[in-house]
Amino acid sequence: MTDLSGNLIGPGGGLSNFSFSTGYSATGAGPQVVGVSPVDQLTGVPRNTQIVIDFDRSIDTLSANLISLWSGAQTVPTLMGFGNGDARVLLTPVSPLLPGTLYTLMIGAVTDLSGVPATPVTQHFTTASGVDLITPSVTVTSPGSGAANVPTNALVQVGFSERMDPQTVHSGTFVVYPQATGIPINASYLVAADGRSATLIPAARLSPFTGYYAYAYGITDLVGQPEYYAWTFNTGAGPRTSGPSVVALSPPDGSSSVPLNAQVAAYVDATLNPLTVGPGSLSLRANGVPVAGAVSLTTDREGLVFASAAP
Repeated sequence: MTDLSGNLIGPGGGLSNFSFSTGYSATGAGPQVVGVSPVDQLTGVPRNTQIVIDFDRSIDTLSANLISLWSGAQTVPTLMGFGNGDARVLLTPVSPLLPGTLYTLMIGAVTDLSGVPATPVTQHFTTASGVDLITPSVTVTSPGSGAANVPTNALVQVGFSERMDPQTVHSGTFVVYPQATGIPINASYLVAADGRSATLIPAARLSPFTGYYAYAYGITDLVGQPEYYAWTFNTGAGPRTSGPSVVALSPPDGSSSVPLNAQVAAYVDATLNPLTVGPGSLSLRANGVPVAGAVSLTTDREGLVFASAAP
């Protein structure tokens, strides 16, 4: 077999071989879109974002030309790539997208390897005013690095400095394993709606009195920039099944003549998850009126401190 110039196919005119393995049944329904980044209707998307589309199976890459990005009535030139055994499609705009613009991603009737077409999907996102050139970082973890006596039913969480691509949070990028074995535990994953944190949910309780190693390597932001972070923690005797209880308050309940610049704090009998601490975790009222301020977590993660916005 030759091309139009008479050149034989394959290196040096030899045969060109490839291999594949069959499954156990024929394909019925077409490939399903299981994830898209940026998510539908997201705003503030960096102008240099990449678009990631995950299917539930490998697709025929020759049908991927049915995937396109639009700005109004004009198509946006993109470079297309594939990953995860051709179950992932990556679109990289040739030039930065326009600022403050609504874009439409159209996923047409691409086919799987059996030729069965997918149900078309249309999604939208709006760009921010600028590009993102700052590499993301892990800002907080739970359990904390070096934590001891961690409950065996603990969730493992990481917080990020910016919105991350949820399609890059999986068993290849977020892993926990016993230090003694190096074998990753089975787990499932959740990403917060704002993309700023990810949770690893162990399939079974962690082993008691065990040192664990955790790493988040290669989770990327919307532009494709990765973060790299690793930490360790040690479990205690068993699970914790009840919520934390307040064990001390400062000033104590019912105190009088408290200095105007007194620190207001609450201390509990368990380590708190910093990713669950927010403005409403500890509030203060003066004569029934909310006092403006900020809440922080103590270094040992067992106390909340309220700092008034006004002296």
